[in-house]
Amino acid sequence: MTRTGLRGQRDRRVLALDLGSSSARAIVYEPGPRGPVQVPGALARRPRSLRHAEPGEATFDADDYLADVVACLDELHAGGFLEGVGEVAVACQWHSLLAVDRRGEALGPVLTWADTRPELPARLAHVTSEAAERLRQRTGCALHPLYWTCRAAWLRQHGLGAGDRLVGLAEYLGLQLLGDGSMSASMASGTGLLATASRDWDDEAVDLAAVEVRALPPLAPAGWRGHLTGPWRQRWPALSGAHWHPALGDGAAANLGTGCHGPGRAAVTVGTSAAVRAARLAPAGQGLAQLAPGLWRYCAGPGLVVEGAAFSGGGQLYAWALSLWQGRSAAEVSYDVDLPVGPGSDGVLVMPWHSGARPPEPAMPAGRGMVLGLGLGAGGAHVVSATVEAVCFQLAGGLEALEGYRPGEPGAVASRSLEVVAGGGAVERSGLWRRRLAATLARPVTYVTERETTARGAAAAALGNEVHPEGAVLEPAEADVKALREAAQLWRERYLEMSALARRPT
Repeated sequence: MTRTGLRGQRDRRVLALDLGSSSARAIVYEPGPRGPVQVPGALARRPRSLRHAEPGEATFDADDYLADVVACLDELHAGGFLEGVGEVAVACQWHSLLAVDRRGEALGPVLTWADTRPELPARLAHVTSEAAERLRQRTGCALHPLYWTCRAAWLRQHGLGAGDRLVGLAEYLGLQLLGDGSMSASMASGTGLLATASRDWDDEAVDLAAVEVRALPPLAPAGWRGHLTGPWRQRWPALSGAHWHPALGDGAAANLGTGCHGPGRAAVTVGTSAAVRAARLAPAGQGLAQLAPGLWRYCAGPGLVVEGAAFSGGGQLYAWALSLWQGRSAAEVSYDVDLPVGPGSDGVLVMPWHSGARPPEPAMPAGRGMVLGLGLGAGGAHVVSATVEAVCFQLAGGLEALEGYRPGEPGAVASRSLEVVAGGGAVERSGLWRRRLAATLARPVTYVTERETTARGAAAAALGNEVHPEGAVLEPAEADVKALREAAQLWRERYLEMSALARRPT
């Protein structure tokens, strides 16, 4: 974007809603020469927590979430920050699911990505590995309990969804605020039911989910824009004429917000969970390239997809380990710590299945995490160190897949090397994370200074204002790289051995 174009947009503002699992945030941005710039003071946040009333449960109440979003907008309105907002961008957690009645009212809680209670239905056991792979290539999603392919049946079994409509969190808020529950291609691609090339519902995936297309949200057409309904326009008059853009999946928005919107860069995010993703061009009317093993593919904006791998362990797992060592609750721990344990954790290994497993890994029930290699000389600091390294090892595997690396092949090398840009609460608050991640990936890593990368990415998409990555570059220490390369090899061997054990019924 030219500087002349930027000067013409100085008065344009965008409201970005970040609908996460740990908080709901509303932030106002203006165009800037290196990407959207937050208006000073224009941030409202409401912390969120998931309900864990039974093993594997991770849900929240849809109307409580709506109330938090409304409270954020009320706060910005009271401060005068909504004046001049012409666009509203939304970034939303992928994979959420709830059933609504014909009036659009919630019939139960919202299932989040972290809920591990749904299982692969018995009727899908007949699907061959070849058919499952064809499905993954078309939809970008494995046959896995994370997706609506399996979760829709689980809702019906529990009396929540039979004969009713299915929506995600973004669509539920759209119904309530806009009177329009249209689903963007980006959010639909996280259901496992969308053909990512055509950006339409995949007939076979819908059949496997045993749902009817009429029960699914209508797909937002090209150029879709939403507008607040009457009561909300009266509540926030500054937004009465604002255009709402189709929601972006939070991972896609994070890539845009860190400047990883094109080839050559990969974004690593370590927040509540962890993920590594790279953007790929997907021109309309053209087929998509073969999706590498171990990866998923979701839609971002028009002509763009993101490919990558996500893992249930991340900041929440780190907080758990710190709470054991520091003797505090997970909410009270100090993230930035100096450990009396070096890279490799003296042979202590963690299998990070405490919150189950997400694709590309096979389904894993929650509560199956393991700590191996403990000796009498080991303590809580070893568990903290090994927990960080376990997530780093997973991220390294995802990055290798994105680079075309095949570790099982003789003389295997990466077909290309991606520049890594990292962000998220854990790496932002912890030097330990930053050092171990760079050493595990064996390359310099740029750690972005921008905290709200997801909201900023959504704002960038709405404004057409590309983000240029900025941050401190950390070069890994050669000795750390060597130590973690050896630890990663041992971890992968134990991972394969222990995963079969962990999946056995208890």
